[in-house]
Amino acid sequence: MPGNFIRALAEDQDHNMWIGTYGSGLLMYDPLKQRTTGYDKAKNKLPSNYILAIHTDKKGNLWVGTNGNGVGLLRKGKSVFETLSEKDGLANGAIQSIIEDDRGRIWFSTNKGLSCYSPAQNKFKNYSNAVGLQEGAFMLGASLKMDDGEIYFGGQKGFNHFYPAHLKTNSNPAKVALTDLKIDNVVIQPSEKGPIQQSLLTADRINLKYKQNFSISFAALNLTVPEDNQYEYRLVGFDKNWIRNGKENSAYYTNLDPGDYVFEVRASNNDGVWNKEIKSIAIHVAPPFGVQFMPIYFMYWPSSQCCCPSGTVVFKN
Repeated sequence: MPGNFIRALAEDQDHNMWIGTYGSGLLMYDPLKQRTTGYDKAKNKLPSNYILAIHTDKKGNLWVGTNGNGVGLLRKGKSVFETLSEKDGLANGAIQSIIEDDRGRIWFSTNKGLSCYSPAQNKFKNYSNAVGLQEGAFMLGASLKMDDGEIYFGGQKGFNHFYPAHLKTNSNPAKVALTDLKIDNVVIQPSEKGPIQQSLLTADRINLKYKQNFSISFAALNLTVPEDNQYEYRLVGFDKNWIRNGKENSAYYTNLDPGDYVFEVRASNNDGVWNKEIKSIAIHVAPPFGVQFMPIYFMYWPSSQCCCPSGTVVFKN
């Protein structure tokens, strides 16, 4: 064995023994052939060689929890791991234990709550103390699934237990409201000749001067665990794709070219249900002071085979 510090053990459907070391990766021991195979970060794309938890699911896939780098998924018959991390929605990268529920969903206890992963949907749902979990980190290996489907997780302040099938999903999509506008880090109030003439809640247009930096804040109107609301936004005319903003509820833009744009934002509620309704507001950026843009057009006379160019002429005062 490359390392003697063992943190996790598991047996798969073929009676192979999987051994998780702390610093030397993963080992598979085949008792029939009496052969050991090693898996590590460099050769097999294991997220980390520091392993805390191992679970083999009903389909023969292997789930490996690491100390800070998320989860490694080794599908049956494969030799290279896939990684699930906080970027994919995992609550925290330090995995203390792994449990599979009766529906085939994989539960991870972490240093910051629980994560439930649905392989069918490729989607995480996270649970924190906001829904009744204890505060602080869960403890290494402290998990159990009962025959009736109830799951237990132990932590620094006792244990939590529940039936996954009884957990309800909030199916109400969250509408979005625009709450604050800042220009050059100054909060803007409505005024007759200002960037907005009425409250941002009801305004349909923002007027900006040339090269003004600005930010827009927004909020999802969902009061069920509101800290789990998520956002994405884009500035039509500038952003090519939607920008996933996570739980951050502000967007920032600098040095936009003169022209017309549309800011759009949408949100999901605490259970990841996205609202198809988009909140939007038009944004106009004025050209530099003293510069005017005047269009000219093609003039074409077939008989003389002569044409005059079209485009935009810029006049400076």
